[in-house]
Amino acid sequence: MKIQFALTLVLAASVTGCASSAHCVGEQEYQRAYSLQPPELQGLKMPTSSAALVIPAPVAQMVPFASKTKDGSIGEKKGMQCLDAPPRMVPTPNKS
Repeated sequence: MKIQFALTLVLAASVTGCASSAHCVGEQEYQRAYSLQPPELQGLKMPTSSAALVIPAPVAQMVPFASKTKDGSIGEKKGMQCLDAPPRMVPTPNKS
């Protein structure tokens, strides 16, 4: 019984620890990614397919991973909203 409680406590602490380590300020890994051209081999012709996955060219202005907000209580950092965090829900008025 004590072992189950201890394991549950450790599991709960480890799961909640993951949420607090989220980051959204600064350069992200995907911003350093680059594309490679397909290899060109003599005598090899690449087939064209309408069902092939087409990766679009990168845009000139990247979308930031975080944006400043008017409300300082949103997000991990004060005044920041991360793309990987859902937006704050607007409370609905109570009907009395």
